[in-house]
Amino acid sequence: MNVFVGCSSRAPQNRIYEESCKVAKILARWIVENHHNYVFGAGKTGLMGVIYNEVQRKLQEDAPLSDYNEELSVSNSTKIIAVTLDRWAEDLKELECDVKLAFNTLSERKQVLFQLADVMIFLPGGLGTIDELISAIEAKRSFEHQKEIIICNVCGYFDSVVNAIDYSVNKGFTGSLCEDFFRVVNSEAELVETLNFLQEQSQNKDI
Repeated sequence: MNVFVGCSSRAPQNRIYEESCKVAKILARWIVENHHNYVFGAGKTGLMGVIYNEVQRKLQEDAPLSDYNEELSVSNSTKIIAVTLDRWAEDLKELECDVKLAFNTLSERKQVLFQLADVMIFLPGGLGTIDELISAIEAKRSFEHQKEIIICNVCGYFDSVVNAIDYSVNKGFTGSLCEDFFRVVNSEAELVETLNFLQEQSQNKDI
C-alpha cells in the first residue's frame, strides 16, 4: 500500500507535538515492517521529518537482513515518495527518496497525493494539513476517490475539526453520510489496530 501521512513540518514545543512524535515513529516502523510505501510532503522538519528519519533508520537497520534472502523482491521493499510544490523543489535535493515529484499548484499536488495514496493518515499539523484533510474528505464525498482516511486525534488535536463537521451535519448543511467517509483514532494502539485491519482487507481483496 501507498501510505500518505499528512502532518506538521513545524516542531512546536508542547505536549501535543511530543505525543505526536511517539505516534509518528510507531507509524514509520509499521510502514517499513509491513513493506508499504511512505508518501509525504517532502519535509525534513516537524512530524514529517520524524517519520522520514525513522523510515530511513528502519530501512538501514533492516538492510543487512536482505543479504540472507536472495529472493527478496524489490516490491517488498519500502519506497519513499516525496510530493511538493515547484517553489520548494530545492528541498528535494536534501532528501533520499525513490520518487520525487513537484507541481505548480496546491490543487495539482493534492490531486496527485489522492491518486497515489491507498490510505491517508492525518497527524497534527497546521493549515496545510487541515486543508489536505478537508480536501480528502470532500473529494471522497464527491466520488473522486474511495481511499481510507484516518484522523489520528493525538491529545484531542482534531476535536475542533471533527466537531465542526458534526455541527455542519447536525444543522443540515452537510449530509449525514459525511461522517462515514473517515475514521478517527485516539491512540497509537488504535491506529495500528486500524491499519492492520485495513491491510488484511486489502490482502483479502487480492486473493
